[in-house]
Amino acid sequence: MDDGPHREALQRVEHTDIGQGLSLVPIGESPDESAAADVKDQHPEVVQELLALCEAWLERIGG
Repeated sequence: MDDGPHREALQRVEHTDIGQGLSLVPIGESPDESAAADVKDQHPEVVQELLALCEAWLERIGG
């Protein structure tokens, strides 16, 4: 999966490797962030909402 501008934008502000592709893991249920815990395919609307929020934030900060 090519995350294109999203990956590039995140790499400009993150202080660690963000890994390959996007993932969505439930916070608080388990510290597991493995591919097995990824729920992005079950919740594409959440992924789109978070990407839109990230894009809006990047526009506000001039990213």
